[in-house]
Amino acid sequence: MRQEVFVRATWTDAFVADLDLTAFSFVDLYDGSTLSQIAANYYLSKTWTLGAYLSANLGSPRSERGSFPQQASATLQLVRYF
Repeated sequence: MRQEVFVRATWTDAFVADLDLTAFSFVDLYDGSTLSQIAANYYLSKTWTLGAYLSANLGSPRSERGSFPQQASATLQLVRYF
């Protein structure tokens, strides 16, 4: 990539207490393709966290990120802290 813009936003206690939302995006200024991710973490207690992540590579088939074989992915996780 020749030029790129990075944008990130975080919202703590979004909608309800203990829910954090985060999103970021890398935008290629040359071809307009984008790598984006949205994450949500809900703190169930001091030892448990539930998280969800969505990622996407967006762009035309001939663009940098649009040519990636994996267009989107999702992850769900449950974490216990000791």
